[in-house]
Amino acid sequence: MNFFKKSLLLLLGSALVFICVSCNKTDSNAKANVDYSKAIIGHWTKDATDDNNLVELSIGAKNDNSASYYDLIDQDWGVMAFGTFVLNGNKLNLTFNDVSVTDENYNPSSRNGFTNKKDRTINYTIVSCDEKKLVMQDDMKISSSWSKLR
Repeated sequence: MNFFKKSLLLLLGSALVFICVSCNKTDSNAKANVDYSKAIIGHWTKDATDDNNLVELSIGAKNDNSASYYDLIDQDWGVMAFGTFVLNGNKLNLTFNDVSVTDENYNPSSRNGFTNKKDRTINYTIVSCDEKKLVMQDDMKISSSWSKLR
């Protein structure tokens, strides 16, 4: 009888683990199947930046697949990058092929992974997105939160 109880507990425990893993996969797949194509379009500003730093991301604002990224200090110098985006489920791929990065003296420079005159691709996983808030995670598992400007 003791063997029977242990076997039954092991079987029930295995079934519970299987159910939990299946539920977790379903949740991940559900996010991948959400249609973000309308909610993601627009101008976004990055949350939690200091007053002198403006970080904006524009996605499809021209009713096309265009993307632009600004990371400007005193709205004067920093990163200005232009390119395209591809959205596939909850995966957002940004490819910038027109990149300008300058320092405070307007010399060519590098900043936050961007280098002057060098292409840059960023792959994000959308965690959530609605008409007001966008939360994404990059390939290095760093999350960023954005608020919609317009």
